[in-house]
Amino acid sequence: MAKKKEKEEEKQPEITSEQIIESMKGDYTNLLTYAQSLEKTVQDLRQKIEVYEAMQTQLLGDKRELKSYISSLENTLNQARQSTQS
Repeated sequence: MAKKKEKEEEKQPEITSEQIIESMKGDYTNLLTYAQSLEKTVQDLRQKIEVYEAMQTQLLGDKRELKSYISSLENTLNQARQSTQS
């Protein structure tokens, strides 16, 4: 049985340094492509964050305006109530 294992090991082709280098080049290319994809994803997310921050700033401004408008309407309502009670 030991002889059988030795023969099986001998049948396996030897891997050359050129094959290893080619395999490593392929791995490097795949990693580079993946890294570029991640970089694009990060850029897209940063852009979305900028848009959301701008929207948040706009909404805060709108909120202030609405509060001011509501306050003005309340003042007008109170003045109208006071004038009708007098």
